[in-house]
Amino acid sequence: MGHFGIVNIMNLSSYLDPVSITLLSRLDNPNLLGHNILIHTEEQLPDYYAAQICLVGLPEDAFVEQGFSDNGKLGASLVNSSFFMDEDPAESQIKIGSKSSNGADNIRAELYQLYKGQGNLVLADMGNLRPGPTAAQTAIRITQVCDMLHHAGAKVILIGPNQAATIQQVEGLCQYRDKQEQPKALSLTVVDHQLDMDYRPSGQDEHNFLNSLFLAAEPILFDFALLGHQNYLSDASQLAFLDQASFVSRRLGQHRDNPQMSELYMRQADCISMDLGSINGHEMRAVRDPKPFGLKGEEWCQLCWYAGHSTKLRSVGIYGYLPDEDRNGMAAKLVAVGLWHLLEGMAHSAHSQPITQYRVASPGLEDVVFVNQSSENRWWVTQQRNNIKSLDDDALLFACDASVYQEVLAGEVPQTLVRMMNRLSLHDKQVRKAKKARSRTKGKPISPSE
Repeated sequence: MGHFGIVNIMNLSSYLDPVSITLLSRLDNPNLLGHNILIHTEEQLPDYYAAQICLVGLPEDAFVEQGFSDNGKLGASLVNSSFFMDEDPAESQIKIGSKSSNGADNIRAELYQLYKGQGNLVLADMGNLRPGPTAAQTAIRITQVCDMLHHAGAKVILIGPNQAATIQQVEGLCQYRDKQEQPKALSLTVVDHQLDMDYRPSGQDEHNFLNSLFLAAEPILFDFALLGHQNYLSDASQLAFLDQASFVSRRLGQHRDNPQMSELYMRQADCISMDLGSINGHEMRAVRDPKPFGLKGEEWCQLCWYAGHSTKLRSVGIYGYLPDEDRNGMAAKLVAVGLWHLLEGMAHSAHSQPITQYRVASPGLEDVVFVNQSSENRWWVTQQRNNIKSLDDDALLFACDASVYQEVLAGEVPQTLVRMMNRLSLHDKQVRKAKKARSRTKGKPISPSE
């Protein structure tokens, strides 16, 4: 059994509230997006097995009492901390919501009024998650709903007030993979103005939820990227931790200078978590702490399109919208337009396009395999020896561009290749450490080779 436990098959209609009939009454044009999606109504839950994408609104007031294996004590000493060593887990509390209402409904009201794009994907709006009797049960519901929708073959879009729900977003995909006997470790990309690894004596919240993911007893993250952060809002020692772990961080300025490079990390991700606070406060006021600088609205929509266009993506969380602060509704409109671009990217994602493989000898390293999708001019690199039949085959494909291939042909060792080798090595060490810990727990002898 997986480390998230056994999840009983459940009736989703018991966990989801239908979309408000008021929103449905405004759909007076058959070409509007709201007229061309499956919607959870009072009469019936949509057939989510027929949907390729499912949208779920998260509750506004909820507290999650535990994450993976939580530590919550990461500060300036993180670079030398337990990501690379044994660490005892400690229970904590994660705040998921704030005292606001109708956030997801405000956004879907604007989304419904946009015109349908050129794609033909089937989108199901599953309504809003109904909070459980306790905080822990609400957290479990988020995880279970994600798991069930993944089991139905759908990609999941979550809209919630607080980015700490990223933990349940990741749990849901890991839980599904565990039951399918697929590799659980996944790649997560976070779009945020800061690195959410702060030390909070009171426990975990939206400012330090990443600690749970980095310090999980079982390795959860194979790869991680932070996009759009601002140095003066992030602790240098925490950014150094990312570097030591061969993870990626791209500052706002770096993204602005070369947005195409950010596309690689959106394409790399199984899960994407987007904090609306990453958008500049002039365009996005309806967040907890607006900042004077940040992504422009157009840049945020471009990232949404990059995310949707990925062939690997399974879930997206859009977090931080506070409707009580959206006095003229412009923030909800911006989020809706970003969602529209996300859906268009998904509609044009080239899953079925043919790929070509090139095996290249790299100096001082084992042979590497480059995968090219010529129709999109997109490249990946891996060390997998078996034949790769599709872009969905291997979780260890690293997104890159043609320049990496050209550098290796020229006998060079590009930084992308170095990072890939480091990540593979570090992840392998984490897996072995977790295996030893499980063996000690069960009283099984450890062989010298382990």
